[in-house]
Amino acid sequence: MRTGVIYRSDELAYLNDEDSAAIASLGIGRDIDLRTPSEISASPDRVPQGVIYTNVNIYGTPNPVPDPPFTSPPSVAIEFMQAGYRAFITDPVQREAFRTVLLTLLNDFFPGMYHCSGGKDRTGWTSALLQSIAGVSPETILDDYLATNTYTAALIEATRRAILYQIPEANPETIDALLGVQASYLQAAFDQVIASYGSMHAYLTEGLGLTQGDIDALRAKMVHYPR
Repeated sequence: MRTGVIYRSDELAYLNDEDSAAIASLGIGRDIDLRTPSEISASPDRVPQGVIYTNVNIYGTPNPVPDPPFTSPPSVAIEFMQAGYRAFITDPVQREAFRTVLLTLLNDFFPGMYHCSGGKDRTGWTSALLQSIAGVSPETILDDYLATNTYTAALIEATRRAILYQIPEANPETIDALLGVQASYLQAAFDQVIASYGSMHAYLTEGLGLTQGDIDALRAKMVHYPR
């Protein structure tokens, strides 16, 4: 895959001047915010100068679905996460939103960046779609997805400590299940793609309404072809 074409992130609320300069140096021209209005209101992006801000509310609701209580068994949290990933495929509002994200990235002539709050679920499925279009193997897609736990380990640990301080009876495994990612989450989405459409290609064309031309053009934008 080409580098310097599409970037993923978590929310951009805490960018400092150095961060903004780094984004500018990459030539990123659009910030696609996948969050709901309440998330944006609580933690608005600090959009670097010259970058176009675009909100594509994946859930299509004012607020995200509330997490189960941190005192719940880990199994409850895992099923909650898996259900959320299945909804990426089954909910027509979410399908339309993912279509909008992909077409926006396709039609921009400059590098784009997309993010949600933690950069792992809505952002994670967007990344899996892009990699699938680019022809990346499912094994590599999963490895990249699980790398989120490594890149956000310090944040997860700090958040876990804060939650346990406020809610001593919280279950650490439940906290980790909600704050991090697990293979079963992404697999739930892939399984739903097969259950609903039979293949990823059918999901892209029938579910998201992409044309073959859209898919080919997006792949060409992301992939180095031998000469």
